[in-house]
Amino acid sequence: MDEKTGYTVLIVDDDPLNVKLLNVFLSKHHSVLGAYSGEEALKIMESVPVDLVILDIMMPGMDGYEVCRRIKANESTKFIPVIVVTALSSKNDRIKGIDAGADEFLVKPIDRVEVLTRVRTLLNNKHLYDELKSERDRVQSYLDIAGCIIVAFDKDGTVKLANKKCCQLLGYTEDELIGQNWVDIAVYDDEKERVSRVFERVSNGNLESVKVNENGVLTKNKEQRIIRWNNSYLKDSDGTIIGTLSSGIDVTEERLATKKLRESEHKFRLLAENANDVIWTMTKDGRFTYTSPSVSKLRGYTPEEVAKQPLEEIFPREHIEKILDAMARFHDHLKAGKRKYSETFEIEQYHKDGSRIWTEAIATPVFDEDGTFEFFLGVTRDISERKRADEEIKRYTAELTRMNEELKTLDRMKDEFISNLSHELKTPLISIKGYSELVHDEVMGPLNSRQKAAMKTVLDKYDHLSFLMDSLLYMSIVKSGKVKYRLDPVRIEDTLKKVVDYFSFRSQEKDLIMVFDFQEHLPLMKGDVEYLPYLFRSIIDNAVKFSPNGSEVLVRAFEDKDNVHVMVSDYGIGIPEHEIENIFKRFYQIDSSKSRKYGGSGMGLYVSKTIAEIHGGKIWVESSEGTGTTVHVIFPAMSRSN
Repeated sequence: MDEKTGYTVLIVDDDPLNVKLLNVFLSKHHSVLGAYSGEEALKIMESVPVDLVILDIMMPGMDGYEVCRRIKANESTKFIPVIVVTALSSKNDRIKGIDAGADEFLVKPIDRVEVLTRVRTLLNNKHLYDELKSERDRVQSYLDIAGCIIVAFDKDGTVKLANKKCCQLLGYTEDELIGQNWVDIAVYDDEKERVSRVFERVSNGNLESVKVNENGVLTKNKEQRIIRWNNSYLKDSDGTIIGTLSSGIDVTEERLATKKLRESEHKFRLLAENANDVIWTMTKDGRFTYTSPSVSKLRGYTPEEVAKQPLEEIFPREHIEKILDAMARFHDHLKAGKRKYSETFEIEQYHKDGSRIWTEAIATPVFDEDGTFEFFLGVTRDISERKRADEEIKRYTAELTRMNEELKTLDRMKDEFISNLSHELKTPLISIKGYSELVHDEVMGPLNSRQKAAMKTVLDKYDHLSFLMDSLLYMSIVKSGKVKYRLDPVRIEDTLKKVVDYFSFRSQEKDLIMVFDFQEHLPLMKGDVEYLPYLFRSIIDNAVKFSPNGSEVLVRAFEDKDNVHVMVSDYGIGIPEHEIENIFKRFYQIDSSKSRKYGGSGMGLYVSKTIAEIHGGKIWVESSEGTGTTVHVIFPAMSRSN
């Protein structure tokens, strides 16, 4: 059985039997759609890509002629082939169908072979058209991204193709240009006769004389522009000249600049004679033809002496290379048709006393009205002071770099010192804690209530100092890159309860109510059992610290989409809105007076943020001054199936 072609055929007929018959003929090779009125057919074509339409003429309501006209009038469907089916066979009926845009005709009764043949022929033609259109669109896209104007003409000067750059320059759309005579639409009156002769020479095979030429064009807004064209033949497969392909660049500003330059030569010389910078002109072989009098101040030579000096007497050898390179680039630009550009370079020059002077030179090529190079126009200024300043800046930069490296070394030494100090303090502190617990627990003898409370305070302060040292140690190893995490399944509510228990003495001292609100059956998360408690100790420490006596601290944990969400809320002093973005910075404290009143090192939230991010989580704060603070932390939850 033959495979289907992939084409879709739409059959439009108010008689279901006719639709069914054509479906039988065509469905073996094509996808077939049916419509039983003109309105239904047009609606289908709005939503379904159709490759060919078989259309009955005699239908109630909108007849086949009208349907065909609408298909051909629609920009998106006008190239879809339409076969008109009619029981009528008069000449007038065919003319009416052709006027409507029909591509083929079938006369009832329909012959199967004839239908298949005509459908196959039209679909083959459509396939070729689609390929051609695709290739044309591809070529057009290349032309549109080209940096120059590109236009194709036939031998009479009729526009056959115009790229986007051309349309933008002239202010016309592509549809407005295609099919128009170039001389009539885009050339101003003074140039029409000359441009017409160009097309005449091309059509006579005399391209060489006009291969490169300039002429004026007129935009849609009646603005005159000057274009430099490069022309080549367009030939058919037999080698016959069928037109011209022209690429052009807009040289209007360049021509106007040249004209103004020539018109203002007297003013130029007058200004040059009084300028502090040296103004000069130079031939393409490196000979100075004019130098302003200020050269005497710069180099100690008169303009007449400079005119006689070869380059070797003006510039050190290593700098002559820069000049020769600039001239080589000039010739490359000239070959490419580029005339509007300048070169800026720094070079040393010899002074008459034998010393060297650093100068900055700006050189621009100047062309005459015919596009022929005339000379280089340049300005040179003394930059010795700037060079000395640059050297001073380099010296300072090197010194700053050295000092920065020293600071980095000191910073590393500081981190190592903190790390070592934390370790050194840990050992005696452990002993202090051990003996304090023995005293507190009355192992070494009974205590009265005041002594008991005092020992409890000692243990509480030990915990606070231990937490501070652990934070310093953690920051030190994080910065050194030596911290190692082990992420195992963790129940976040267990961690939170342990941390809150840690603050039981302080919360009792302030008569705080610690409220837990944990969702049942929370999913597990991956966490480091050593470092995860530090995250919440910092957060809950702040909540307890800044809460007024007798208030509440709320600790919530709940499932939030694919995350475990923890919230710690207090009714304390709050945080000014403009300070919120800074509170996670290392050692940052909002107000030094508050840090003295409430205590704190500025490390806690930095540590919390670091640990949260290591766990793939995120931390943020909601707060306003005087109303309390809520800290949010979310972690990726483990899948319950795991």
